[in-house]
Amino acid sequence: LQDGVDCIVLPSDKGYLCSNHFFIWITRCLIPFIVKQRKENKIRPTEWGRLLLDDHGAHLTEEIKQALIKAHIRIIQLPAHTSHCFQPLDLSSFHSMKSKVRKQITGFAPKTQADKIQRSVKALQLATAPFANMHAFAKVEICKDCTKTPHRAIKDEQQLGNQITKLLGDRMK
Repeated sequence: LQDGVDCIVLPSDKGYLCSNHFFIWITRCLIPFIVKQRKENKIRPTEWGRLLLDDHGAHLTEEIKQALIKAHIRIIQLPAHTSHCFQPLDLSSFHSMKSKVRKQITGFAPKTQADKIQRSVKALQLATAPFANMHAFAKVEICKDCTKTPHRAIKDEQQLGNQITKLLGDRMK
C-alpha cells in the first residue's frame, strides 16, 4: 500500500519464499522502486545499486541475477550462518518501527486492514532509512568485501576486536 498502491500477495504451498516469488518481487517492486529513486535523486540509470541478501537459495537463480544486472543492481550476499551477528540490526530496526507504527496517519478508515498495513509500511520506511541502517550495521562491525562476485558483507574482525577490547578493558588480562 505504498503511495496508495495495492500490495501484491503471492501464496506458496508451504508458506516459504520461492525463487518465482522473489523474481516477481524483484521485477515488479524492487527494480521500479530503484528506477524511481534514481530519477528523484538525479542518479544516473547506470549507477550501480546494491541489494543485501542472505544466502537463501531462492535469491540467486540465473534469471534473478540477470534481471538485477540489467537494472544495474549488485548483490551483496551475507555469509552463511551469520543471523546471530545481525540481531542488533533487527533489534534497532524493529524496535524503531514498532514505536513509529501508531504515530503514522493514512488515508484509510482507522483500524482497517488497509490502515494497519499502510501504517506498518510507513513506519518500516522510516525505521530503515539509509542512515539508520548504516548506524545499525556499524554497531555489528559489518563491512563490504568487493573482491568476490557477488559482493559479500563481512565482519570486520579487527574493528570487532577493537570494540570488544574497549568494552571489556582490563577484564581481558
